[in-house]
Amino acid sequence: MDALSPFIRILLRYAAGIMLGRGLIDFELANVISTDPDLAASFSLLVGAVLGAISEMWYKFAKRMGWST
Repeated sequence: MDALSPFIRILLRYAAGIMLGRGLIDFELANVISTDPDLAASFSLLVGAVLGAISEMWYKFAKRMGWST
């Protein structure tokens, strides 16, 4: 397991609760979102890729501004 997994599962539970509370999804789908390990793994991969891309863009920006060598 990677270090982000517990945070991803918590985030998915909160997201499912918010969507359920607003009437966007039903209880069955909220249960699937908050308990499906494959969905959590996919979302974890997505978050990791986004964080990696942000890191690379920041490095490129810092290099352009002369903050990094």
